[in-house]
Amino acid sequence: MHMKEHMHMLENIMSQLHKEHPAPGMATAEHLAWMERHDKLVDDVLGQMMREHKLMMADKECHP
Repeated sequence: MHMKEHMHMLENIMSQLHKEHPAPGMATAEHLAWMERHDKLVDDVLGQMMREHKLMMADKECHP
């Protein structure tokens, strides 16, 4: 995947999370659980982006 595709994927996730944002009256524990899921999703996408970036950089070093 290229950076543009990753950014699009990240935008989609953020948009989806924003739509699913908990109601203001939600219990603190529920809100924390929602935030943990949100953080994990973002971390997963960013981790994938970093891994692919490293692979691309390694490939460029091998094949300048």
